[in-house]
Amino acid sequence: MKKSILFAAFAALTMVFTTSCENDDDFSCNGSNSSSYGKSAELSLNVDVDGYNATRAANIVTGWASLTNPAIGVSVYKGTAATSGLYANSRANTEYKYSGGLWNTTAAPSLYAASGYVTAYYPFVADADPTALDITVDNKTDVMYAPLGASVVSVNEPQAQLTMRHALARIGFTLSKSGYTGSGYVSYFTVESKGVAKQGTFNSVTGEWSETSTNTLTDYYANRPIESPSRDDLFVIPASSGTEQVKLSFVIDAATYSITTTAKIEKGKVYVFPVTVTDKGLSVSNVSITDWETATGTTGGTVQPE
Repeated sequence: MKKSILFAAFAALTMVFTTSCENDDDFSCNGSNSSSYGKSAELSLNVDVDGYNATRAANIVTGWASLTNPAIGVSVYKGTAATSGLYANSRANTEYKYSGGLWNTTAAPSLYAASGYVTAYYPFVADADPTALDITVDNKTDVMYAPLGASVVSVNEPQAQLTMRHALARIGFTLSKSGYTGSGYVSYFTVESKGVAKQGTFNSVTGEWSETSTNTLTDYYANRPIESPSRDDLFVIPASSGTEQVKLSFVIDAATYSITTTAKIEKGKVYVFPVTVTDKGLSVSNVSITDWETATGTTGGTVQPE
């Protein structure tokens, strides 16, 4: 009789445990620490860039392999909001390095039956908080991110498929001359606007900028010829959610030329001003506002020397 009671109690306990573990999103199925989470797999990555596999079209960068030791910071959360907490025994900001066509790490997060939500950013900064990255634009390095929830992973699907988005905007120009009799050399190009910034705090989990500062950015040249075939861009942080005045200034043969227009500067957009230099001043036409690769619209105008 006692044996029958014990057997029935054991069977009931087994049924309760089995039923409670049918929910793959519940970590209680696997215990409260990594040793009892059950079957696991390490997180692996496949990482592309939105629009093309590159980091700066102006420099004709063709992919991760063309960069010097590229690395991204990766975090896995329990839900689609950072407030959901980090996944299982993982930690924020795990470094993954690109080498030989693969993304490798020495501390891969372990994945279990529960779903994990992946976020990432580039370039990697050791000991940084991915929700509050201090960024200073250097006009050499793009800032990219894959927002939280961009890829869902688990023990059964351990490879995250990430598409990195561009967190910066680019403002650039091309120069040509028509009847201009000067020497035709550019000393610098300046962008000034409340809509752009050189420093800011970036939340790579949400893709939002805050605490932006320094609203004037300048690119210097060693007597760049007007008709240089390359296009010159400035990387800028989008500093406003609305339309702002944008002042573009050039120093050409020691004379300053400026144009003031309006634009809504958005991350992932490229603003290119084709400028023609004449003895009477500058003309700007067909100013393009594009996605990082695909055109979305044009405007135009005319400017004179200050």
